[in-house]
Amino acid sequence: MNRLLSVKRLKPQQQQENANRLRNKLIFLLTLAALVFCVIAVATSKNDSTSSCSPPYNIAKYRGIGIGSGAVFSRIIAFREDVDPLVSIPDPLDVVNLLANETSLPLRESKASSLVWAWMQFIGHDLSRTLTLNGVEENGSLDFRNLTRDDRFLDSHGNAQTINYASPFIDLSQIYGNTADEATALRRMDGTGKLRTEFTDNGNVNDSEMLPQANESFAFVDSRSSDNLLVASLYTLFVREHNYWCDQLHSESANLSDFEYYNTARHITIATVQAITYRVVLPLLIDDFDDEDNVHCFDGIEKIKPGATIDDYVHRVSVFNEVGTALLPMYTAFATSSPNDNIYNRIAESGIAGILVNASNQRARKRNEGRISQEFRDAAAEVIARTRDHQIPLYVSYRNHYLRRAHQPCSSYTKPETCARLEQLYGPEGKNTDLFTGLLVERSDKNHRRALLGQVGRRLAAEQFLYVKHNDHYFYHWDRIVKARINEIHHSNLAMIIARNTGIDYQTIRHDLFTLPTA
Repeated sequence: MNRLLSVKRLKPQQQQENANRLRNKLIFLLTLAALVFCVIAVATSKNDSTSSCSPPYNIAKYRGIGIGSGAVFSRIIAFREDVDPLVSIPDPLDVVNLLANETSLPLRESKASSLVWAWMQFIGHDLSRTLTLNGVEENGSLDFRNLTRDDRFLDSHGNAQTINYASPFIDLSQIYGNTADEATALRRMDGTGKLRTEFTDNGNVNDSEMLPQANESFAFVDSRSSDNLLVASLYTLFVREHNYWCDQLHSESANLSDFEYYNTARHITIATVQAITYRVVLPLLIDDFDDEDNVHCFDGIEKIKPGATIDDYVHRVSVFNEVGTALLPMYTAFATSSPNDNIYNRIAESGIAGILVNASNQRARKRNEGRISQEFRDAAAEVIARTRDHQIPLYVSYRNHYLRRAHQPCSSYTKPETCARLEQLYGPEGKNTDLFTGLLVERSDKNHRRALLGQVGRRLAAEQFLYVKHNDHYFYHWDRIVKARINEIHHSNLAMIIARNTGIDYQTIRHDLFTLPTA
């Protein structure tokens, strides 16, 4: 009896021990499951855009048309006119003519095709647009008057302020317009949500998807759309892409309003351009943009910015003057087709598919002197003149800012024969070299030899495009309007877009048109 009573007294203790063992096993299994889930999530996030990204908390959630346009360009470095001595600078056309020979310029070890430069020109039109006094890209007249130190035309560093009439986002403002009036004029307003495709000389609209005749032009508000064949083809392609998505949305739901079709197709088209820019093009310009600069989910800009930048808050919601004026216009030294008054007739003859696919087989490199037309010489000279008009500091200022290498001779960043040309133009050691010229001739970073941009250029681009992404509450990673199609958008490629908007078969062209075909 005593033994039985003893057993009964031990039974609750055994039950407690069993419960503890069961609880410990359960905790172990839950911990193991959580660990496995985290490993899978991390592995998936490297290849899939659907991993969690938080939108910027300090940027207005309302986008609309033209939000952010009409603001002044910000600056990375102030032009210290009251400190820096006056220097003798060469005529811009003399600079272009002397540096036109390809053998004098560094040849990047890049696998990129010439479509990269056409694409960056297209993106440049989206991010940067300066107008003259009369509101168009033409010559205007200006009545001069004395400016005081506290005048709104001067910033706290004494620099004249230049207005950027484009929005500081990748939002295809060059296609959709920068004002409500422009946006309305470009829409059909017929219940489909589609964009108009053509204007005729008498003001009538021809909404055919075909290319225009000789007496017609495409319905673009940006006169730069006809800069050259490649960029004109990209303009045409993405108007068609918008209209393609309107048809797709209508087939999925016939009960939406005209604005709902328009706005949803607009967000999808913009998201596609953002995805291609950040996933495909920027890594070719900067080499390892995805890893080094954390392009997927923004983690802070201080990682790539070694020194303080002026206008520390303002530049977070605008475009750098240096980028809009000197870096993005670098296509003038690489473009493979010349401006032409009958450019859309040439597109009609060849078709945009043939033009774009053919460019994908050409290396993105500077052209030799015999192939550079006078139009491009003039365009490059105009870029140099504009950087001076915008009071952009000299190239050496940016080498010091990013690399902490002040007062280095030009032989330290370019080839000896190129340095000799710079000294002929800009004086001893080429120390007065313009930023645009320096970006053009600088060597690739020794750790990033495949990058199309050099040491300073890749840092300018990385910093600018991180801000562009971080400032955009509707960037495609966190845009709720495109959330249902995020995987499709994230893995889009230019070949796919060309195929569904032209008569070309997707299976007959290379899927990666931004790199050269392998042997």
